[in-house]
Amino acid sequence: MKDWTEASTTTPFHLKWIPDVYNWIQNSVEMIYWSGETFVDQGFTLTNFKSHLNSKRILPYARVDKDENILCYAEIVRTQKLGFVNLCRVIVRPDLRGKGLGKTFCKSLMDQPILMNGYRSIRLNVLECNQPAISCYQSLGFKISQRLPHARQIKNKTYDVVVMTKSLGIK
Repeated sequence: MKDWTEASTTTPFHLKWIPDVYNWIQNSVEMIYWSGETFVDQGFTLTNFKSHLNSKRILPYARVDKDENILCYAEIVRTQKLGFVNLCRVIVRPDLRGKGLGKTFCKSLMDQPILMNGYRSIRLNVLECNQPAISCYQSLGFKISQRLPHARQIKNKTYDVVVMTKSLGIK
């Protein structure tokens, strides 16, 4: 696909795309960047990914082209705490990264009807060293609300996690 803007849409995720997203993660470092500690204990396998999606709290979405090829994946996760949801596990197909597609996708996710059900804000976690992601989220109005020192370990080195929050304008 030459131009991802051409007829790409955000849609609920379909299980047929699990192998595509799975194949975008090439190693344990990428897995931690993408999923934090979600798959650390049980491992990141096709079966575990499918099982993860069975949670009623997780609302998975995809950005697809006109032929329904998946371009991006993310989850909106309802929390136990009232007032906010989490944006989690955002990933763009490797050959399309750095072209603005992730920003377009995240912006479209913030228009999903679930966010209008009394949620006041949307939060996300990102490794502090992942500056492209932080810049993307800041351009969408997210602000750093908390730092979690030494929250993730990758190959015997610890990294800080940044919590970012965006108000949804709902009182």
